[in-house]
Amino acid sequence: MCSRVEQGLFLKTKTYASQQVRSCAEAYRRSRLKQQLAGLWAEKTGTADPRRWSERYETPVLACVSAEEYDAAQRAFSYLTHSDARDEDLREAIAFFERAQFFAVLTDVAQVDAAFRHNVLGRYASLLTDLVAVRKSSRHLVFLRMTGSRGIPTWQNV
Repeated sequence: MCSRVEQGLFLKTKTYASQQVRSCAEAYRRSRLKQQLAGLWAEKTGTADPRRWSERYETPVLACVSAEEYDAAQRAFSYLTHSDARDEDLREAIAFFERAQFFAVLTDVAQVDAAFRHNVLGRYASLLTDLVAVRKSSRHLVFLRMTGSRGIPTWQNV
């Protein structure tokens, strides 16, 4: 983001100066949208971003998202951690966060545990009933992997 006007900008050509001002304005607008998105996430979850939420609850955040919201959530989460989002992407993510239903799951430990059982343990949930012990011992067997270049927490067997 541009924090100040380039020295001597007003001595440059009108085209160059306009381009620089436009670039700074766009960067500022994008940073404000990103701050708004991050503020919504923090307000609804009490954490800085999806990775911090996953670390706190030892559950992949996407395991708590319904199939209907999964793709939109994954995109919105990526915009929180990377600066390559366009203004339209950020606005779409903000609108999604404002209407998303999965935040009710993220703020309810019983629902988080149910999602962990169903989406992480799956068919082994009936065998692995002590979630605290599973999460504690699985730190050595399972890790939070950063998918692609987006930094969205998911679980993967080692």
